[in-house]
Amino acid sequence: MANASEIADLIALGMKPPAGTQDVSEHVGIVKTWDPLSGVNTVEVNGTTLSNLSSLQNGMGNAFFPGDVVAIRRVQTKYYILGRIAAPNGLTGSQPQSLTEDGGTISGSQNVWKDLDAGPGVSPRITVRIGNAALIRFGIGTLATNNSEIDCTIAWSGASTTNPDDNFTGFYFTSGSNNNQNGGPTMIQSPSKDMMVYRNTGIRELPGGGYEFFVPGVYTFFLKYQWRAYNNGNGAQVINPWLTVIPF
Repeated sequence: MANASEIADLIALGMKPPAGTQDVSEHVGIVKTWDPLSGVNTVEVNGTTLSNLSSLQNGMGNAFFPGDVVAIRRVQTKYYILGRIAAPNGLTGSQPQSLTEDGGTISGSQNVWKDLDAGPGVSPRITVRIGNAALIRFGIGTLATNNSEIDCTIAWSGASTTNPDDNFTGFYFTSGSNNNQNGGPTMIQSPSKDMMVYRNTGIRELPGGGYEFFVPGVYTFFLKYQWRAYNNGNGAQVINPWLTVIPF
């Protein structure tokens, strides 16, 4: 069994910055800077700032951000970023999710963002964690029928909260109108839209100027709708609305 002095020596050795030309060692680093285009970077390891570490490629382009905690491997004098370390409730995003629900009718007040007539339970709701990258891809879509026009957009609750009456950078789709005269055939459409939201994408215009941005945290995303009648339309049918959220 090691004595107190030997244990202290081991602890001191583990606290030293990376060094040596023959051995292999594992470390934990903190990203200080990262250029998203070139990958030029600085990473702090045991109090030492290392420049331009190579990183393990996992298919998609690597994207690290200041404050990310990463695993570092040193092989002789070369240093490699193995990947981001994901602590429970930490700064990494959760898995992508996609959900389709039955949908239903929308009627009553026109040009007002709201749930479908049967309530939020017939429309998709997805809860995810947005990581330090604050980078998300959304996709929405539905089948729209009846002699009317339907708008569909994303709303959310969580670390940054907004509603569709605020400006989410114009992220919504509108089904085309059916201008047939009374008694004309019902129009069936399948509109959809997708969008990538970056760290610097304004998601809501603030009353005093400027924009709100997504911040790391847990969010629940869901859909809201509004409709407008054309000719003999007195409501609309939203069939199988779907929502996809991919946090990075």
